[in-house]
Amino acid sequence: MVSVENLPDKTIVDRRKTVRNRDLRKTVQNSRDRLVEQSLTTPKFTSELLKHHANALESSILAVPLLIVLASFAGLAIGFNATIVIWAILASGLYAGMGIMSRRFLDLGEDINLSRWKNIFFFGHIVLGLSWVLLIWIPCSGCSAEPVILYKAVLLVVAIAVTATISYAMPLSIGAAFILPTIAFTIKYASTQTANFIPATAFIFTAMLFFSFIALRLHRSTILSFAYQNENNALIAELEMARSISDEARRRAEESNLAKSRFLASMSHELRT
Repeated sequence: MVSVENLPDKTIVDRRKTVRNRDLRKTVQNSRDRLVEQSLTTPKFTSELLKHHANALESSILAVPLLIVLASFAGLAIGFNATIVIWAILASGLYAGMGIMSRRFLDLGEDINLSRWKNIFFFGHIVLGLSWVLLIWIPCSGCSAEPVILYKAVLLVVAIAVTATISYAMPLSIGAAFILPTIAFTIKYASTQTANFIPATAFIFTAMLFFSFIALRLHRSTILSFAYQNENNALIAELEMARSISDEARRRAEESNLAKSRFLASMSHELRT
């Protein structure tokens, strides 16, 4: 009986060679990481990431305005006047405009200026953030400061969470959209001397850090997914090329064998003659 030690591919199949197997896995992983890093710098990868971001924005063209409308109804319930409804209409229109702009970007196909559209999306998130700044400065004459602070803080945190869920392909969009509303919230209610101001402010800043971290993790997962997909496509293309080369070599070998057989048959006939 042939032992494992005598097999020609024992380095691969022998589980006892843990050091060699570990070195082999490390070499393969290093090669794969190098291929991933090379694929990240290609314009095609940047285009795929922007398309992923645009698809997420387009899919939220109804969900986020619905959330804003529900928030305006909650504001009316705690004492806001019709100004909160006007804000809801304006903010919903801005989010819908982002969805329409994303659809236009997706319709362009491959003929796009990536840096220009990346700046457009970033500026669009800043404009969306200004709508939340407007919410912070909307007064509520018919209610006390405590429920207003709590209402706006919770609404900002929910908006940050939704943005992190939708726009994680561009994690900087969270800071672009909500750094100004957070600063506006701090400035407006710093002098109110209410008990829930400091917890509410800390709640907003903590939510920004937490959901930014979540968005970065999702962004990294998306990057690795696209990179591995590109790597797999490249490997499949190489396999197809190798198979075509192998088929061509086999065809030429068969033609060579056929020509040799014909030559030997002809020579044999000549010799017999």
